[in-house]
Amino acid sequence: MSKTEISKSVGESLTQGYKACVRLEHIATSYPNVLAINSKEFMLLTQKGKNVDECSDLAFSSMISRGVLEPNWFEDYFFEGVYYEGQLKSH
Repeated sequence: MSKTEISKSVGESLTQGYKACVRLEHIATSYPNVLAINSKEFMLLTQKGKNVDECSDLAFSSMISRGVLEPNWFEDYFFEGVYYEGQLKSH
């Protein structure tokens, strides 16, 4: 099994532990980082329409203010997607 396949498998198993979460992938190692999100953040991250970027910024700001995400997270991670009960809902 390749490093990428292992990281994907680990990320999938981690998302199963949360009702709603985001999955990030470390740029250098491809290792997944899964963060639980609240209902407001989930709603903002799955928003469709014109204000998608603004809504995403609000959701990430909320996670930063709750202390579950570093302010400069985007320097080390790719955003992989939003999951609900283990199923990808938005990316």
